[in-house]
Amino acid sequence: EGEVCGLRWGDVDIQLDDEGRTTGGTITVRRSIGARTGGHYVKTPKTGNMRDTPIPSDLANLLEHWQAAQCAMATAAGVTFPGQLYVTGRVDGSYQTPDMLSHEWHALSKAFGVRGTEGRIPTFHDLRHTFATCAIAEGVDVKTVSSILGHANAAMTLNVYASADPD
Repeated sequence: EGEVCGLRWGDVDIQLDDEGRTTGGTITVRRSIGARTGGHYVKTPKTGNMRDTPIPSDLANLLEHWQAAQCAMATAAGVTFPGQLYVTGRVDGSYQTPDMLSHEWHALSKAFGVRGTEGRIPTFHDLRHTFATCAIAEGVDVKTVSSILGHANAAMTLNVYASADPD
């Protein structure tokens, strides 16, 4: 959640084909939003290193539309550097907090009746488990999955995030 909240538009590189259609892209994870007594703060990602994460064309397309809408709102509000806006943040330039992201995810999941394999509403963090399990089941090598997730080693990915039953 912290890394999603720390994502700025300058971290998103959307790739287009020769006809201007979105083909995918990458997100560079440079920062995270942390929590401590007294509030939230910007920090480095969990491993302390930046990393690139590939994004599929469907997500890149959604991000492209959201960026245009958010930048239009920011410009109307007098914000002069829309590229510095946080992707999930507010048009005044502030970031969304991880607990608010989790709360909003839970509310949407509940409203749409989303249920995980254990019969409960999945947490936002559960999406990492789903990604790792599906990627490994589809044949993506565990070192690549580990790198995308920002883990220090592949054993962490296998032991914690990839379930034995991809169904």
